[in-house]
Amino acid sequence: MTTEKNSLAWLLIFLIAITAYRVLILVNYDLTLYIDEAYYWVWAQSLDWGYYSKPPVIAALISAVTSVCGDSETCIRSIGILFYPLTALGIYATGRELAGGRVGLWAALLFFTMPAISLSSFVASTDVPLLLCWSWALYLFIKALRDNSWGWWIALGLVGGIGMLSKYNFAIFFISGLLLMGVAKQYRHNLLSIRPWVTVLIAFLLFFPNLVWNFNNDFPTITHTTEISGVLDKSLFHWDELTGFLISQFVVMGVISFACYVAVLTRSGWWSSGDRLSMLIMSLPFLLIISSVALFGRANENWASPTYIAGVLLVAWWLHEKQAKQVLLVAIATNLVLMIGLAHFDSIKTLAGIEHSDNNDPFKRLRGWQEFTEQVDSRIHDPSVIVVSPSRSLLSYYLYETKQPIEKVASWNPRNTVSHHFDLVTELQPGSQQTYLLLDVNNNACLQQSFEQLQTDEPIVVTIHKDYEIRASVIHASGFRGYQCQ
Repeated sequence: MTTEKNSLAWLLIFLIAITAYRVLILVNYDLTLYIDEAYYWVWAQSLDWGYYSKPPVIAALISAVTSVCGDSETCIRSIGILFYPLTALGIYATGRELAGGRVGLWAALLFFTMPAISLSSFVASTDVPLLLCWSWALYLFIKALRDNSWGWWIALGLVGGIGMLSKYNFAIFFISGLLLMGVAKQYRHNLLSIRPWVTVLIAFLLFFPNLVWNFNNDFPTITHTTEISGVLDKSLFHWDELTGFLISQFVVMGVISFACYVAVLTRSGWWSSGDRLSMLIMSLPFLLIISSVALFGRANENWASPTYIAGVLLVAWWLHEKQAKQVLLVAIATNLVLMIGLAHFDSIKTLAGIEHSDNNDPFKRLRGWQEFTEQVDSRIHDPSVIVVSPSRSLLSYYLYETKQPIEKVASWNPRNTVSHHFDLVTELQPGSQQTYLLLDVNNNACLQQSFEQLQTDEPIVVTIHKDYEIRASVIHASGFRGYQCQ
């Protein structure tokens, strides 16, 4: 039986067991990187204070792990495997501080088995450092509010600054924190204290180099975020996007966990005061903000994931007080079944005699890129050739699979706009001697005016399934005159 004293021991056993299973799955993974992972790997080859769409921590992490274990997919993806147990420990520490070790244990287990975390454990994504910083920032914030020690406030500022350098939406943590101090009577006096504001200053100073980078590069992140969120679309309300986003949260948090989270929101008498209200304020605003983004544009399923750091604490706390241990066990067991099913999805389909296809293969975009790159290399007969494409996917995968420096590629960008990292850091220079391999560059009139010589080659085609393939047109070119079109 779990007691307050041995709750940490049980958590460590569980974390070690699940992590060992995930490591076993990871080392036997035969899928290439996601496009974003390959993209981040390219960033990691040239460390900076910022990149086109994200702050620098993910690139720094990839650079750090690859310096130890190499550039393999397994090494790059080890980031999630390494960090998520630490995130779970941060949640446990907060739960133990607020409601005891048992609540901390249940909350950490709910988080560690969340379907989104089971998937993200095999992906080098910005969510990994974001959630790590969020979980420990929450613990430090609670300790700072309770003890009002300079040490806790300074530590919170440091972690908050790293959080901001991990993903920009960490700023919502500070918004929620200020809201909490304004709403909760027992913490309201902190607004008149210098210590929380020193915390904000420390975080800002850590984040400041990224602001300078954005200023020097015309704030490309704002453009990127506006484009992917669709907030400038002509239609004002997107009820279908909001509905789809909210339904997806059952998959992100777990069907039972999210249902319980919604149930907690309706129990105002339970969370209306004290530390329960604190956890609600550190959770719900994030979900409401991202839901608003979905309503006015669109939002990816994982964008609200920091909601569930405090969210799992609320669910575990509520169910523990209701003595609903069976619900907690079923929620965790359901999450584990989903984790195992996803990890062995290909094998399950094979055993069931189901043919892989475009519609039933969630990993189709991770297949075939090594063969694609080999076909690209087979078309290159001069080592000085520069591979040119408007597609960040093609350029990222080519660089990762060949381990070439970024100088070996260039973005096709006749309009001189910035749509991805390669637009920002590569540029075609006019020259009569340079040769190029153009992939998926289809503006024939522009090409004919911009190059001295052009020769169309057979397209590259990699068949993944009978109804899904990777395809790219191929043109050999030389003598770039500069863009002669718009």
